[in-house]
Amino acid sequence: MARLSIDERRPDSIKHAIEFMLQNKPELVVSKPTFFEAILRSAAGTQLLRKIGAKLVVSSGCALHEGLRDEIGRVFGCPVTDAYVLSEFGMVAAECPAESGLHVDTTGTFAETHDSGGNIINDGARGEIVLSSLRNSGMLLIRYRTGDTGVLDPSKCWCGNPSPRLVRIAGKDIPCFWASDGTGFDPSRLNHIVFRETFTAEYQALQTAPNIINVVLYPADSAKGRIPQRLKAMIRAAIPNIFDVQICASDSPPNHPAAHRFVRVLEG
Repeated sequence: MARLSIDERRPDSIKHAIEFMLQNKPELVVSKPTFFEAILRSAAGTQLLRKIGAKLVVSSGCALHEGLRDEIGRVFGCPVTDAYVLSEFGMVAAECPAESGLHVDTTGTFAETHDSGGNIINDGARGEIVLSSLRNSGMLLIRYRTGDTGVLDPSKCWCGNPSPRLVRIAGKDIPCFWASDGTGFDPSRLNHIVFRETFTAEYQALQTAPNIINVVLYPADSAKGRIPQRLKAMIRAAIPNIFDVQICASDSPPNHPAAHRFVRVLEG
């Protein structure tokens, strides 16, 4: 198994990924939707991907929209499946062959859904997905709140898999921001920068015009004073120069769930 580090901001990185797949011809390709969106915007990608001979493409990391799924399947010439993966847990659930949800991997993960008060939901209503796992003995994760919502369906599935299914997941929707010259930027790259600083409790990145990104920081209760200049500099350094980056702080609490941290609100 080979793992590549891809930077969708750089066309040469996308070209290298395509060339690597053509040379090694992997039967399984796994990545996040923003990567697939980037290679689909490459003329070379749409012409050459079928030559890879992949047998299956797995999308994980954030929400996979049906239009993108169909396009991935068309250019790769193989089935496309969705998976629910978290860096803290690894593979949590994989799409049912009958396309009736994502079956939870119960060999290492226990899944629940909770209401806003932290109570377990048993009636099939939507709730926050809460996970527990004993796989990592160095850091046991018990009732970890994912910030994603969905329905946990324990009913029998006709595919034969006895594990419960996560259905109607409202996961982390991460659109790729595209500049007028075709430069792409995955805004989730800001997570490790913004949350490394104690100033920020939450934030939102919005693409309000082809070459404009607004970053709104919601200060933590303990935060004092203005946005640290170091934090501003790191945010700007992470975003391609083609974008005009506007950074501000908001005194109001965020009115969005983490699943809607990244938004394209282009006018026209």
